[in-house]
Amino acid sequence: MSRRPAILGLTLCLYACGDKPDDTAISAVDGDGDGYLVEDGDCDDGNASVHPGASEVCNGVDDDCDGETDKDASDAPEWYADVDGDGWGNMLSMDAACEAPTGFVEDGTDCDDDDAAVHPGASEVCNGVDDDCDGATDEDDAQGALTWYQDLDDDGYGNAEAALSACTVPSGYVADGTDCDDTDATIYPGAFERCDGLDNDCDSSTPEDEQDSDGDGVMTCAGDCDDGDAASDTDCFACTTYVPHDHPTIQGAIDVAVQGDVICVDGGTYVETIDFFGKAVHLYGLLGADSTVIDGNGMDSVVKFVSGEAPDSVMEGFTIRGGYGEMGGGVRVEGSSPTLTRIVVSGNETDWWGDGGGIYLYQSSSTLNLIEVSSNIAGPSGNGGGVAVVESDAILSRIRISNNEAEFSSGGYGYGNGGGLYLEESRATLDNVLLWGNIAGSLGGGLYCHGEAIQASNISVIENEAEHGGGIHLWESDSVFQNLIVVANQGSHWYSVATGGGLYIRDSDAVIQNAVVAGNTLSAPMSTSGSGAYLWGSNVDFENTVFAYNASSDPDVTCVGGGVRVSTGAPSFSYCNAWGNEPDDYYGIDDPVGTAGNLAADPEFLDTSAASFLDWDLHLDTSSPLIDAGNPVLVDPDGSASDIGAYGGSSAAGWDLDGDGYIEWWLPGAYNAATSTGMDCDDQDATVGPASGC
Repeated sequence: MSRRPAILGLTLCLYACGDKPDDTAISAVDGDGDGYLVEDGDCDDGNASVHPGASEVCNGVDDDCDGETDKDASDAPEWYADVDGDGWGNMLSMDAACEAPTGFVEDGTDCDDDDAAVHPGASEVCNGVDDDCDGATDEDDAQGALTWYQDLDDDGYGNAEAALSACTVPSGYVADGTDCDDTDATIYPGAFERCDGLDNDCDSSTPEDEQDSDGDGVMTCAGDCDDGDAASDTDCFACTTYVPHDHPTIQGAIDVAVQGDVICVDGGTYVETIDFFGKAVHLYGLLGADSTVIDGNGMDSVVKFVSGEAPDSVMEGFTIRGGYGEMGGGVRVEGSSPTLTRIVVSGNETDWWGDGGGIYLYQSSSTLNLIEVSSNIAGPSGNGGGVAVVESDAILSRIRISNNEAEFSSGGYGYGNGGGLYLEESRATLDNVLLWGNIAGSLGGGLYCHGEAIQASNISVIENEAEHGGGIHLWESDSVFQNLIVVANQGSHWYSVATGGGLYIRDSDAVIQNAVVAGNTLSAPMSTSGSGAYLWGSNVDFENTVFAYNASSDPDVTCVGGGVRVSTGAPSFSYCNAWGNEPDDYYGIDDPVGTAGNLAADPEFLDTSAASFLDWDLHLDTSSPLIDAGNPVLVDPDGSASDIGAYGGSSAAGWDLDGDGYIEWWLPGAYNAATSTGMDCDDQDATVGPASGC
C-alpha cells in the first residue's frame, strides 16, 4: 500500500499552516527545488524562478503561474499615449507594459498631444505656440521672426545698430531701421528740413541754407541775407528777438515788440495765453508745430487777434492746445485779418453757445494755410467744432479738419451745426480742405454753410455725422463746389427722421461739378430720405457727378432716394452717373439717365475695399466707362474730354490735401511714375511724394 497520499497530505497541511516542507521532504518531487510542486501550481518544475507568487518580469514567461505571460511585470517599462501620432506621448496618459500598447510610445514629453506639429525637437515658429515643448513660446530664433529696431525718440524710425529678432514688435521697437539720429524725434527719413543745421530727413546732406558758410552763427534760413560775409553790418536777421533766450514768455516778447519784428520761439511747451494787441509782428516757431506748443491750460482762448491786426500779423509753426474761451477756444479772431500758417490747433473748447472750438473768425479776411484742426469741441449749443467763420471773407487753404464736435442734446433735440467747419454769412474761399470724422448735433457734420456763397475746390468730406446733412449742409447758399468727394458720411437721428446722408441742400441754387457722392448712409427709426443727397427747394446744377453705393443703414426702415431725393425744387443733372444706390438712384424726379449725357454704369473706382474710407481710392480704373464721358466743355488738365468724378475737369490737377506742394495724380489707373511725373502718389501723407516713396 502506497504512502504517497499521506505524505502529500502532510505536505499540503504544512503549507496550509504556513510552514514550508524541508528540502529533504520534497527533494524527490520538487524538480527545480523552488519549494513548489506541480501539484502546488508550479507551472514549470524545471525552472526555480517560475512558481506561484514569483515576481512577473518581461521575459515571455508566465513567472507567477497565473496563466498570463508578462502581465504586470515588475520591470515593465512605461509607455505614453500618442494621440496625434507624432512619436511623442502625453505624460499624463501612461501605461506600463512589456511591449508598447497600440497608440503608445516610449517618450512622454509631448506638451500638446492633439497637435502633431508640436513636440520636443520641432521647429519653433511664430504662431503663439510652444512648438518644441521647451517651456517658451515664439523665441527670438523662431521661424518667421522679424528684425526690429530700437526707436528711442519715438519718431517711428529705429536705429539699425540696435536691432533684435522677435515674432512680435517689442515695446520701444519699430520695423524701420533707417533713422540717422535716434535721439531726436525731428530727425528721420522724409522729415521736413528745419532751420537747425541738421540733416533732418536723413539724406546724408544738410540743405545749403543751413550751412552757415560765413560762420557768423546765423544761417540763411534764419535770416542771414549774405551768408558769405560774417561782418555784422552785412547780415540781416529774420529773428529780432528770441524766446526764451531774450524773453521767458511769448507774451513778454510781444509786449515789447515793435512793428515788423520777428519773434523766434525755440522748441518747447509754453503754458500761457497770448494777445497780439494789434502788432504787425511775425511770431515764428523755429522747430515747427511738432516741437513748439502753446498750452492755454484752460485759462482763456490761447491766441487772440482782436485789435484790428492785418495780414502782416503772422503766426507760424506752433501747436495751440488747452484753450477754453467764450469764442474760439484755440484762436479767436475778431475784426482782424492775421495770417496763420503751419499751425496745429488741437484739444481746445468753448463755453456754452461758444462758436469755433478750434478757431473762430468774425468779420475777418484772414488767410489760413497749412493748418491742422483736430479734436476740438464747441460748447453746448455752440457751432463749428473745428472752425467757425462768421460774416467773413476768409481764405482756407490746405486745411485738415478732423474729429471735432459741435454736439449737444437736450429734451430729445440735437444742437450744434458744423461739426468740422461752420460758415455763417461768409463768402469764404476753400481750397484743398479735408473734413474727416467730425460730428454735429444737428446740421452739417462736416460742413455747414448758411447765407453767402462760398467758392470751394478740391474738398474731401469723409465719415462725418449729423442729424441732417451728415457730410455737408447748405442753406440759402448759392455756392460752387468743384472736385468734391463726399464719402461714408451719415445722417443719424435717434428717435425720428434722418435726411441727407452725404448732402443736404436747402433753398440753394448751388453748382456741383466733378464730384463723387458714395457710400453715405442714413439711420433713424421712423424714416430716412436722400442717403446720397437730399434737396429741399433747391435748383442745384450737378455736372460730372457720381452717386454710388448710398443707402439706408437699416433695411427695415422706410427709405427713399438712395442716391438723390428731391423734395422740392428743380435740380438739373448732366453727365452724371448713378449706380448701386439703395433702394433707388433718384426719387422725386424723373430718372435722368439717357438724357443730357447721364449714365447708369459701374464707375469702376480703383479701390473701395480699404477698411478706412479715408483710404478709398476713387480714381477711375483704366476700363471705367466714365473716362472722357463728362461734359466736353469741362476738359481735363491734358485737354481731353473730362472724366466723370472727382478726378476730372479743370481742377483735377489741384488736389494737394497733405500740403506737401505736390499735386495728386489724377489720371485714370494706378499711380504710374512714368505718366505722373512730379505728381504725388499719397495725398494723405506729406512725407510721401515724388522725391520720397512714389
